[in-house]
Amino acid sequence: MRQYRLLSLFVIIYWVGHIHGSSVNIREASTATEELRKHFNKINQDDDDSTGLIFLKLFDSWKEEGEKKILLSQIVPVYLKMLDAIPKIPELQASIKNLKMMLHTSFEDLLKQSDQKLRGLHELKKIQVGDVKTQHAAIKELFMILRELSVMEQPKNHVVKKRKLDFQQRNRKRRNRLF
Repeated sequence: MRQYRLLSLFVIIYWVGHIHGSSVNIREASTATEELRKHFNKINQDDDDSTGLIFLKLFDSWKEEGEKKILLSQIVPVYLKMLDAIPKIPELQASIKNLKMMLHTSFEDLLKQSDQKLRGLHELKKIQVGDVKTQHAAIKELFMILRELSVMEQPKNHVVKKRKLDFQQRNRKRRNRLF
């Protein structure tokens, strides 16, 4: 059970390092998570795997890099709290401190903006949908929202072809102006 949590921690640190590249030293992360894993194996001989994966299963449905950043912006703070909750054992403190530093730096450098975006999404739940002024403002934006949805529904090839066509038309107009 705890092995999967630590494995998840290592994989998440790896993904954060892969996306960002500078605040995570994979070799140090591997050593630190291995020390914690060994500690939990000693104190919990029960190899009960009743919980299974905790965080990694979420990555199955979050594929794009932007989606992963949002997901990681929520997972990293949980790991920081979890590392704080581990009893203060002197031989583990260096590993815990190192992991916390990697996670905190990655969060501040890479994920904080995604976290703020997610918080902004949570603000949508607080919109007073019954308020006439809010309804009026929202209706003004509705066409643009529908337009964004329309673009998202189009196959990527169609969007690429449209951009290429637009580019070609702009170039023709420029050439015509030159002559």
